[in-house]
Amino acid sequence: MTAVDLHVVLLVTGSVRCRHLAISWEAHLWVRGSLEVDGVILAGCSDGGELVVHGPTRAEAVVRTNRQVGELAELHARRIAAHPEAGEADASALAPPFDTEGGFDHDRMLEVLLSHGTVLRP
Repeated sequence: MTAVDLHVVLLVTGSVRCRHLAISWEAHLWVRGSLEVDGVILAGCSDGGELVVHGPTRAEAVVRTNRQVGELAELHARRIAAHPEAGEADASALAPPFDTEGGFDHDRMLEVLLSHGTVLRP
């Protein structure tokens, strides 16, 4: 049992290529092929969600704003832990103003990515 108990699953039997990818809460994204992200993977999954990629995963960075990401078989990206339970938070890699008292603001990061901005320092 988890906080939301709503599980949404998307299974991709091929590969995925996108500008940015965001996954949060209890969503599940399973990719049987590769995952190519030109920008950032924003991963804010709770204990009930996950991102699973069977092939290579390429991105500029994976920004973890909650407890877990999932299983990325072959990751080629900078890893940024932006949640106290995700390991040592690395604010230096993130552009301001994403740091909040309780961790990092996943929703604000998502808004910026949707408007074609960046969450990373140059």
